[in-house]
Amino acid sequence: MSKMRIKTDVICLLILVSALFMINSIPTQFVYSKSKIISLNLNPNSLTPHVAIYIDNDGNFSDYGFPGTGALNDPYRIENLNITTAETVGIYISSTSFYFIIQNCYVESDWHGIEISYCYEDKATVQNCISNGIVVTNTDSIDIVDNLFYSGGQAFINIERSDNSNVDNNTLIPENGYASNIGIRLVDSESSMISYNNITKIREGIYIDHCFSSSIINNHLTDLSNNGYGKGINVYTSDGSVIEGNICSDCDNYGIYSYSFGSVSISRNIVSLSEYGIHVKTSTASQVEENTCFQNQIGIFIESSDSTIIEYNILYLNLKGIVTQSSDYLLISDNYCHSNEQNGLWIEDSKSSLITRNNCSSNDYRGALLKSVTVSNITYNNVSHNGDFGIALDSTSNCKFLYNLFRENENYSIYINTLSSANVLFHNSFIDNNPEGTSQCSDSGSVNLWYDYKKKEGNYWNDIGDNKTYAIDGLSNSIDKFPLNENLERTSILFPVCIFSLITIFIVKTQLRRRKKN
Repeated sequence: MSKMRIKTDVICLLILVSALFMINSIPTQFVYSKSKIISLNLNPNSLTPHVAIYIDNDGNFSDYGFPGTGALNDPYRIENLNITTAETVGIYISSTSFYFIIQNCYVESDWHGIEISYCYEDKATVQNCISNGIVVTNTDSIDIVDNLFYSGGQAFINIERSDNSNVDNNTLIPENGYASNIGIRLVDSESSMISYNNITKIREGIYIDHCFSSSIINNHLTDLSNNGYGKGINVYTSDGSVIEGNICSDCDNYGIYSYSFGSVSISRNIVSLSEYGIHVKTSTASQVEENTCFQNQIGIFIESSDSTIIEYNILYLNLKGIVTQSSDYLLISDNYCHSNEQNGLWIEDSKSSLITRNNCSSNDYRGALLKSVTVSNITYNNVSHNGDFGIALDSTSNCKFLYNLFRENENYSIYINTLSSANVLFHNSFIDNNPEGTSQCSDSGSVNLWYDYKKKEGNYWNDIGDNKTYAIDGLSNSIDKFPLNENLERTSILFPVCIFSLITIFIVKTQLRRRKKN
């Protein structure tokens, strides 16, 4: 085994250990959040028993005798109560202009514990409660913080038509087994924030729809299984959304899914054990950056999403690393696609894209597959130690392959099929690929050019020996006419011959002048 192979395997092992450490830390963080709530002494037996509360106007607060005045600095306080009821809702508050807080309460009802609707902006807070769900409608700037929800109706936390909602540091875990509903559901609620929540054993962790410019940040979603249909973070038609710093593990169907018709930013997430780690569909000008995806069927899947930036992601131990389909004008750069079972990178039906500075190495099958790709640049990539081809071209035309490194791939470093044409390949380095064969590349396409015909510069081949040109395997009988040395400089004797000829001409002319003088 070569030193380079050992080095890459060590790097992969270190990344794996780091990621497993992060995943193993999830239960600790979850327990901390739950313990924080339980430490508030919210044992139902230690709280004051109370009947269901129904408030539908400003005057009802005084009817119940709650402390506070409803002012900003003295909100009404519904606190330290045990509301266990057979009513549909335990606490219902609607149509109030007063400030109020529901805190340190245990609320259990027949359907959902707490319901808040049509309250004025920035008036409502629910914190440090244990309940079987909350429903919020038409109430802007509500704070739902530090609560434990163990069940709910359509969702444990269900928010509709409530802009600037803040859902922070809640724990959502079913009382028994798995729940078949949604953890956090946010619909028609712009500029909202969902952060630092712990969600487990629920069919769908976080669902948002028509929540423009909303953020889903630093949530932990684990063990979201539902007979193969469990989902982590699900974003629909929410242009300008930010999905950042989340951990999504064992989510069955997908960890993060965005169907936005606009732009979405997905960054610094850790996603594992899903069919699709990150799936972006039908978006424009989105960013998928600095994510770590491992042990998924597909690490990152970009579908029908033009002008997407995919960079600085780490993808390993997936079936496929990065897959794009029907997406043009892509920037795929600085990704680490390592030790995946099939392809590190799969680009299909794409045009005018830039694929640069990626490391597609030590994958069991191919480093990269380009299928039906046109007018794109593939530059400065490291494609090494793959179990089959380095890069395979299928129906790919008019692309440029420049300054790529191909090292120790088991089969051809570049394989071009009969349907690929008019590609240009030069200033690449080919080192010890296809060790059992006679050529490091294969070209069965048409009019593919293995050198820069203007500058007369080709590629570096470490097995060229004393030959002046390099023959490419395949039906097209392609030749690199102008091989380079390891510094990608000309190895041709044409330049020395020209210099020698010029010196000779100069000497001859000088001698002729002397004879004329004499």
